[in-house]
Amino acid sequence: MVPAARQGGSTCQDHPPAGRVRNFYRGFCLGLLVQLAAAPACTHAADGTPAAPAAAADGAMESIVVTAGADSAAQRDAKLAQAAEAALRDDPYIFADHVTVTVKDGVVSLHGMMFELWDLQLARRRLRRLPGIKAVDDDIELNAGMTDGGAGW
Repeated sequence: MVPAARQGGSTCQDHPPAGRVRNFYRGFCLGLLVQLAAAPACTHAADGTPAAPAAAADGAMESIVVTAGADSAAQRDAKLAQAAEAALRDDPYIFADHVTVTVKDGVVSLHGMMFELWDLQLARRRLRRLPGIKAVDDDIELNAGMTDGGAGW
């Protein structure tokens, strides 16, 4: 004899069979999709301002227009460049006086010269931890030990 739970039925009256639950969720999701498809499209006036929402005749939900004051990519990059320069300048363990910072699409590029590999590694680690930085690229020339014209110590 096969237990009732394996036959698709339920042995407990409080819990419906799995098939009914699945069908309920399918119908629920399909109903949401139909409502979203029937919602009016967002319309704008000729000057770019959102048009007033039309009155709902059949009890449908009114459309809501959300506008965000998002910064442009250039403004975000400029803010990130300032934050990166401040992070390098304010860290007492990094000597970055000969380094310039540029940012494009959240990727920081370091250009210039450093005297120690340790400084470069610290700078890269410090900049990667800044919020909004996607990657750190460097075009740094290392002049380790070149303090007396290249003769070494």
